[in-house]
Amino acid sequence: MERQMGKDIKLMDELGLFMVPVYGFNDRDAADTYFDNTYGGANLYNPQTVADLDRAIGYVMIPSWWDMSLSTSLLTERPYRHRGQTGPDQKWEKLRSADTPRPRDGARPAFTNVLLVGGRRQYFRHLSRDRMHNTGWWKRLVEGPRDCFAVWTHRDGQRLEPIRRFDNGEESPNRKTKSIYAARSGRGAIYAATTVYAKDGSIEGNEMRLLLVEFQVLDRDDRKDDQLRVTIVSQSYQLAQPGSHIPEIELSRDLDPLWTEIADAARRGFIRECAPSNHELEEYRVFIVGQLTRLKADEKLPYDRKFSTRIRDLNWEDALRLVKEPWQFAVVAGEHAHQGRFSSDGGMYTILSECVPEMIQQHGCSPERKDELMGMVSFMQETNTMWNYRGD
Repeated sequence: MERQMGKDIKLMDELGLFMVPVYGFNDRDAADTYFDNTYGGANLYNPQTVADLDRAIGYVMIPSWWDMSLSTSLLTERPYRHRGQTGPDQKWEKLRSADTPRPRDGARPAFTNVLLVGGRRQYFRHLSRDRMHNTGWWKRLVEGPRDCFAVWTHRDGQRLEPIRRFDNGEESPNRKTKSIYAARSGRGAIYAATTVYAKDGSIEGNEMRLLLVEFQVLDRDDRKDDQLRVTIVSQSYQLAQPGSHIPEIELSRDLDPLWTEIADAARRGFIRECAPSNHELEEYRVFIVGQLTRLKADEKLPYDRKFSTRIRDLNWEDALRLVKEPWQFAVVAGEHAHQGRFSSDGGMYTILSECVPEMIQQHGCSPERKDELMGMVSFMQETNTMWNYRGD
């Protein structure tokens, strides 16, 4: 069992799964036998086994169960409502048909359980459809993995004891280890605060997303199918507020007060171990915004003082020699790269993504200067909507 443990937890986390139904085995040999017979060596890329070493229990993922809807991506979705439906949204997952026997755990059947991942998690923030034609730099700011924090308890709000812990990374000294829990029923809260950017790349504030879920395994009646019932109790969203504040939580008064305690614990965990953005993305934003600001400032100058005016009538190589910053390179390439000499088809199509790198390669300068210019290409690539345009 130990051979898969580390890999499986990592995959559960990377896929954003917040719960995975499993069979539990008190007899570790029975668990190994069931794993080998069910999955074999050809399917080890799926998360299938996790070991509770303290209790000598082996958990094996229930075959054919792979519902990506029960993942942290729910933070970005709205609950589906049937017409006329009121109250919480429920998801029912069949774990076993009544006519299929449970695997054996020595002299008795294996038991059904659910593995949960708590602590710092991530979800993928997607662009909305109306933003699909924006530039690459904007997409990079608003789309991608974002932090969230998950807290799990018993149904009565009492804390769950983790069966395993594993490293949560060294990105911040305040970040703890992730925890794996096993339970047949319980409650969960997943909190996320995400930096929101204006169209010009400035920061508008942090938006809040909160997911409250309750789950229960229903398998006591052998005449019926085994089911996992997941109730989406609440999906909250709060628009960004100015400043760096991590939004507080205001839940409906109709909810059980225990939900407020669990949600607040998730928010405190987020503040302690997560961030609305990351250092790499912020450095990228500062770079892009700084270059765009310089470009716009140059465009506002009198005509005869603009950089674009200075390089328009120059030979393309002379123009490249004047480039000191990425925004200047973008101006030169926009003016001089549309030439047949840089195109693979002799000029029928002068595609920037092809012509710009070729222009640099043909430039009569040192290898170090070519490397410097190539390093400026990314700015143009991510700010020019015509970078890959081939014509109508």
